[in-house]
Amino acid sequence: MESVAGYTTALSRVEQECLANYEQVIERGLATFHEVGNALLQIRGFRLYRVTHASFEEYCRDRWGMVASRARQLISSAEVIRNLESVTTVTLPANEAQTRPLARLEPEQQVQVYLEATATAPGGKLTAAHIDQVASVRYPVPQPAPPAP
Repeated sequence: MESVAGYTTALSRVEQECLANYEQVIERGLATFHEVGNALLQIRGFRLYRVTHASFEEYCRDRWGMVASRARQLISSAEVIRNLESVTTVTLPANEAQTRPLARLEPEQQVQVYLEATATAPGGKLTAAHIDQVASVRYPVPQPAPPAP
């Protein structure tokens, strides 16, 4: 029987089921940030909060303890993921932080930056900082003009 690091590599039926269950939990967890963003987008878009709240912001605060800016981040993240899913086959961002540098870009720019960042990730490990670096080099954020004296 083969072994890795002193453990046998064969899994029993029970271990295989456990592994599958744990991996499903991880997959759901990784997908959660954009699922939450999609749900908030729909609630806001269709004004589904209107029965109990006058505004989307009030709804987020009262129902979820979430400030409006956080809700907007999650919605932006979902929009980025939707855009990337529609045009690329590379692995999608693993967390919401990786979508933030892309959210300020146009959809075509998001794809270009993400593909470049994926291809140039140091050691093959994609991070939000690396995506931000690629985005900043390709599409620098305009700096406001200094105030007139």
